[in-house]
Amino acid sequence: MRFPAITTAACAALIAAGCGGTQGTGAGASDIVPESAPVFIQIDTDPGSAQWKMVNALAGHFPGKQKAVNALKKNILESGGFDWEKDVKPALGKELDLVGLDLDNGGKDFVALLQPRDESKFADVIRRGTAKDETATVIYEKFNGWAVLSDSLAMISRFEQASKNE
Repeated sequence: MRFPAITTAACAALIAAGCGGTQGTGAGASDIVPESAPVFIQIDTDPGSAQWKMVNALAGHFPGKQKAVNALKKNILESGGFDWEKDVKPALGKELDLVGLDLDNGGKDFVALLQPRDESKFADVIRRGTAKDETATVIYEKFNGWAVLSDSLAMISRFEQASKNE
């Protein structure tokens, strides 16, 4: 599993749980995202946010919504051995951000940013998630108060350098 697949799974888990959003989280990580980054997606992880209430209401108009939510929960949370309330939710912060450093390399030049609510839960989710999938590589470093995640230290370093230079 490549890192983009993990970020896709994280986004899907947020959507499946009905708790995330794309606006209204404030400056957050945007303060450290390089201006040169062509992609910056900010996902609000607050289940009570107006954005996700609206997403949930809109999704409710589609007849297959609950079936899709159940399938995502099963595939992502249950197959990974995670419980949303006990494992994933405490590992998240107020937002999960995805930053594309360029549009090259088949869309693989991404990092994820977050400020975990519970550092030990976050480390445990990363450890358990990569242990369950031998092909998964997720590493992270702390940078300016944020956890920067990628499948390579080189990508994390590239993000940090670009952030410092702008």
